[in-house]
Amino acid sequence: MAQFVWVVPTAILAYKFLTFPAPSIFHSQFSAAFHQSFEGGFLIPEFRDWHDFWTMVGSNHDMMRGKAQLDFTAPFYAGIGYSVAAWVGRRTNLNQKDSEKVKNWEDSRFESRR
Repeated sequence: MAQFVWVVPTAILAYKFLTFPAPSIFHSQFSAAFHQSFEGGFLIPEFRDWHDFWTMVGSNHDMMRGKAQLDFTAPFYAGIGYSVAAWVGRRTNLNQKDSEKVKNWEDSRFESRR
């Protein structure tokens, strides 16, 4: 089951990607959605206090883009990484090998006390 953790975040990101509106008729929807979901280059000015911060949130598009990437793109990356790790672990029997090493270590350590 852990190998398929990527499915839900991918479906959510795909939905957000496909329903993202094009900013104008001169820009393609795909490039705008790609920029919103994956590109960096954020221009976020410094703020002195929370009042400044919340004033900027509404007027700075990059802050909203960063929040969208945190909410939708980051779980996609995490799901992919988790699924790849589960796949590698299953293919290499990593859990079984680690369990055997710990058991052998415990046996060798506690046999000397008997």
